[in-house]
Amino acid sequence: MSKFVVIYTSPESVESAVESLTPEEEAASTQAWMDWAARTGEKLADFGAPLGHGKHVAQSGVTDAPVGVGGYSFVEAVDLDEAVAMMDGHPHLLTPGGTIQVYEVLAVPGM
Repeated sequence: MSKFVVIYTSPESVESAVESLTPEEEAASTQAWMDWAARTGEKLADFGAPLGHGKHVAQSGVTDAPVGVGGYSFVEAVDLDEAVAMMDGHPHLLTPGGTIQVYEVLAVPGM
């Protein structure tokens, strides 16, 4: 089994997206995420969390990070194809402009 990081992207910040939801829509969204977690089962290594505003750090200085990355999860799978298959029907894909990126977490040599 390998570990994969799942990155949720969206053109709108999480704060803005949640702000525009009614309590009923927010409850339905939360339930959809919980349903996905239940379907994923033990292969969901870390449910993760939404991400707020961030900073872009470079040698030239620190600036506000652009909106885009909205959250993360970690899953375990035999390979990348299996990890990607876990995203079928994922509730984040209902977010306007929302996408999911899946990356294998590689071992660091010597650690």
